[in-house]
Amino acid sequence: MKKLLLASTILASYAQMANAETSVNLYGIVDTAVSFNQIKTTSYGATGNQLASYKERSVGVDNGLAGGSYWGLRGSEEIGNGLHAIFALEGHFNASNGAFDEAGRVFNRNAFVGFANEAWGQLTLGYQKNIADEFMPNADPFGTDFGQAGAGSVFGDSLSSSLEKSVKYLSAESNGFQFGAAFSYDRIKKTVNGATTREGNKQLSLGLKYSRDALFLGAVYDTAKEVGGIKSKSWAIGGSYDFNVVKLYGAFGQQRNGMFGEILSLTASEEINGETIPTAWNRKGYRQNSWLAGLSAPVSDNGTLLFSYQGISAKNTQIDSPIKASGHIFSLGYTHELSKRTSLYGVASYGKTTIKNYDGTAFTGKEKIKSTLVAIGLRHAF
Repeated sequence: MKKLLLASTILASYAQMANAETSVNLYGIVDTAVSFNQIKTTSYGATGNQLASYKERSVGVDNGLAGGSYWGLRGSEEIGNGLHAIFALEGHFNASNGAFDEAGRVFNRNAFVGFANEAWGQLTLGYQKNIADEFMPNADPFGTDFGQAGAGSVFGDSLSSSLEKSVKYLSAESNGFQFGAAFSYDRIKKTVNGATTREGNKQLSLGLKYSRDALFLGAVYDTAKEVGGIKSKSWAIGGSYDFNVVKLYGAFGQQRNGMFGEILSLTASEEINGETIPTAWNRKGYRQNSWLAGLSAPVSDNGTLLFSYQGISAKNTQIDSPIKASGHIFSLGYTHELSKRTSLYGVASYGKTTIKNYDGTAFTGKEKIKSTLVAIGLRHAF
């Protein structure tokens, strides 16, 4: 109820602010789809004998896949000499049931304030996305959206993650080049009777892109470290080129010593005896390679065909029970613009993952996981 009152208060004051000297815009996307999802897991022993199988299927109206639903307020005030004070407040919601996307956080997409200048760029503080979220969608025909079809399925959150209590800088574009850097630091130090404890984490996000005419190239680098934990690293490069009749995309990246979010069927954490702990994947020694190749092609004045292939190879051999995984995803999509603000889309995606388990060097068994997504959706921007 308090969240609803807060949102209503902000929207009610919007009309008053719009008439003030500060420019304020209300915007967002409502995205809903009818989808079919299925995951089938089959376990095998060391000799290839089937041990167990499990299948889960869901069909129905769900929150959309083409970026999801969100609403936001964006404002700008000219201070002088080309300098502007800016802010943005954005929150995801589920259009299929009207609920907030994340309990306890109204603005779970962006919430920042800062300064912008055409000459030197933009500096902001608050809750905001990493640099890869700004630069890398142009390396994926699905724009890192569309659920399993998007690059996040094999690159994880490294291509789009949120940084709390962060400072972020985006340079102005110069001859097609743009640089970005973000740093999040949230550390707490406590001393009780001379005993000191520390908690919290810190994250670094860097990126460089080149975009001119038909060519896009991007490179990003992220690190994350919790107090007393390991330092996880991730980097990725990607690009695209538009030949008019077809646009080609490609990306490659690596992650080391921990995962950036869940990837395919590999989970980052598990609960044991009421305590959430990292899985074997999300520990020191974890190594992952991810790649993507795709294309998009206009098939009419308003329609575009999308295709991508994604792959992943992951392992952690520095633990008592080593594990290895490989996966592949094939996706086909279509978008049709009904107007400047409204579009229809369809997507079909199939993924297959194999996880192998070891006891030392001895193979003990494997799991095969097959995942299927089929959806038709409607997206409207306001």
